[in-house]
Order: sequence, then C-alpha cells, then structure tokens
Amino acid sequence: MMPKLPLKSLALLIVVCLSKAVDANEQLSVSLPTELVPSTRTFEEAVGLERDGYYDAALAAYADFLATGGANLRPEALWRTAQLHDRSSQKSEAATFYFQLLAEFPTFDRSADALLNLAQLEADLGNLSTATNRHKEVLEKFPQSPQADEAAYWLALAAADGKDSDAARRYINSLLDLADSVDEVVSEQSKLLRAQAACLKCQLAAQEDQWYEISEFLNSTNWEIDSGPTFAQLAFWEAEAKFRLGHYNSARQKFEALKLLVFGVAEPWIPIVHLRRAQLAARQQQWKRVSEIISEIDAAYPEFELAYEADYLRGRALAGRGQMSEARQAYQAVLNNELTNGTETAAMAQWMIGETYFLQHDYEHAQTAYQNVLLDHQYPEWQAKAALKEGKCAELKGDWLEASELYQQALQNWNASEVAEQLASRLKWAQRQAILTTTTMRK
Repeated sequence: MMPKLPLKSLALLIVVCLSKAVDANEQLSVSLPTELVPSTRTFEEAVGLERDGYYDAALAAYADFLATGGANLRPEALWRTAQLHDRSSQKSEAATFYFQLLAEFPTFDRSADALLNLAQLEADLGNLSTATNRHKEVLEKFPQSPQADEAAYWLALAAADGKDSDAARRYINSLLDLADSVDEVVSEQSKLLRAQAACLKCQLAAQEDQWYEISEFLNSTNWEIDSGPTFAQLAFWEAEAKFRLGHYNSARQKFEALKLLVFGVAEPWIPIVHLRRAQLAARQQQWKRVSEIISEIDAAYPEFELAYEADYLRGRALAGRGQMSEARQAYQAVLNNELTNGTETAAMAQWMIGETYFLQHDYEHAQTAYQNVLLDHQYPEWQAKAALKEGKCAELKGDWLEASELYQQALQNWNASEVAEQLASRLKWAQRQAILTTTTMRK
C-alpha cells in the first residue's frame, strides 16, 4: 500500500500527456507531487529520460517502476513502455506490453489505440490470422472510434490481397457509411483514410470493368481533400472512368490536369496518366505530340510495365508522319516483348505492320503480315480485318480466285464481325471479277 503523502503534495495533480503519434522529439509533460515516494520518483525519472531521448535508460526505469510501482501509474507505464519498444522497432516486445496493458486494464483511456497498435504489430510480425482477429476486435469493441476506421481499412486491404473482393467491399462500405453518419468535424486523418478507402473501392470496381459505377461513385461525394497523392489517385480514377466509357474530351481535360497533380508523386499508376495522354492525342492524330509524350515516358519511366503500349503508339506516330520503316521497328518491339503474348496490343501491332506495307504498295509483305494476324493471334475482330486486307492485297495483285477464297473463309469464321458486310461485298465483287477474268482468258 502506498504511504500517505503530506497534504501539500496531495493538493497537486498527476497529469500524464502522451498521444499515440508522439514524435521522438515531442515534449512530454508530467506533473508529479513534489515529495515523491521512490516508485513515483522512478516513474518521473523514466518520463524525463524518455523526453530527453535516452530510450534504453527510460525503458530500464519503466521496468523498475513496473516491478515495484503503484497501480495508479501502472497503465501509463505499460503504455509508454510499449510505445518506446514500438518506436525502436522492437516489435515483439512492444506487442507483449500492449497485450499486458489490455489484459490488466481493458478500460484504459487509450485501449483502442493499444489494440489497434497490437493488431498492426501482429501483421508486421507475419501473424496475419491473429492480426485479422485483432482488427476485427477493434471494430467490435470500439465501433465509433477513429481506430475502427483504420481497422476496417486494414481488413479491406487484407481481403483485397486475398482476392476476396466481396469482403473488401463490405469493410470499405462500412468505413464510408460510418464516416457519412458522423456529424462532428472530421479530422484530416479520417478524411485521408476515407479517400484511401474510396481509391481501393475504385480499384476493385475496375477489376470488374464497372466504369460507370466508378464515375457515379466519385461524382456523388465530396472527398474533402484537395492535394496530395490520394487526391491525385481519386482524380486518376475519375479520368480513367471517363476514358474507359469513351468520354474522350472529358478524359483529355482530366488527364492533362493530372499531369500537374502527379508531378513529384511516385506511384505505380503515374506512367498510365502519360500513356493515356498519348493515346488521346493519337485519337486526334496529333503525331508530333504523341512522339513528345512517349519520349517523356521513356525518360521518366524506363521500367514501365506497359512499355509495349508506348512502343505501339510510337509506331502509330511514326507511320502517321510517313516513316514506315521506323514504324515497323516500333511495332516489332511490341511483338518482341514477352509481356504482349496473347494480348490485343500484339494483334494490333501485327496488323499495323501489314498496314505500313500496304500503304507502300508492297502487297506481298503486307499479305504475309496480315496472314500472321490470322495465325498467331486470337482476336476475332482483328483477324477479320486482317482477312479483309489480305483479300484486298490479292485483288490488287489480280488474283481474284485467291481473294474470293480469303473472303469466303473469313465470312465462315467471323460472320458476326464489324467488317462482315465489307467481306460479303468484296466476295461478290471478287467472284464477279474472277468470272470475267476467266471468260476473257478463254476468248
């Protein structure tokens, strides 16, 4: 039992102030009785050592206090000890003290912080199952707290990583719904967390091509942030949705605005902003601008995973400016990239090689290139288009029978394609010309 203190000392208050996010250099303030019992003196010494940055000595002093000290300051000492271990990247030790704090003092005023920190430490230590349960416990015990938002976001990320999109959406929606139901002023951290959850929701929707839903979702809410990487990512999803929905003028404006927002931001999606700018410029046949943007991508993002898309646009720009040989080299670079195996971009690049030869009236090489689309790629629309152009090459070479056979075979294989009517029309024409040629030859 703690000895009685003199009346003068009893008139003083013990005040301990330490936030979860306290920095190593932040002032720690503790007001203690002037006439101290030994255990209280040890606690004050520990706080002073911690305040001055002597963390190892502070931990030793807290350990002495916990071994001999009074109950009133014990939860604070456990909290500070856990925080110091956490700050020093001593994760196992920190987890042990957070666990002890929660076990001994479940109603401690920072229990929500302690439980969330414990959950995150378990995740850092690789104990994902335990971490998941701890985060769920935060949601159950402190459903209206800021820590519940963080727990819900972590659980959403974990579910998304585990390919459980339904669970991820449930956690995201619970976080967003809770934020909408809160009337008081929302902290900047909560605003940021809400915006990050919105980005994750957009990512999950994008995986299922729900571009209209993404556009509607983003336009229906004021995210209350106007700068930073998360704001830029929200703007990206809005622009990307416009692009995927075919609203190209709106997408062009949004991606050009994004160019300024992403300056200095290092995120894996940033190169796509510039790729979209180049693609939108290509739609307007602004070949010089396309080349300039592609050069920017080459210089800034040498490891860009979609570099083959940039190569394809490079080929388009070169061909648009009449540099057919150089364009073929760019298209061949697409085909040589192993990441393009089985992609539509590869089929398009092969088709465009045929186009460069066709425009140069080199119908032999053009036919070979178009034939490779039919043989090496499984994209029906591009195969049908290649068959149409291969047939035209045969026509221009005067081989009407070959052209007829090509058109007829294409109609059998791709009769629902966009060029089916053209194939049927060319078939009739080629058959008529074949008959006329045969008749003329007999005469």
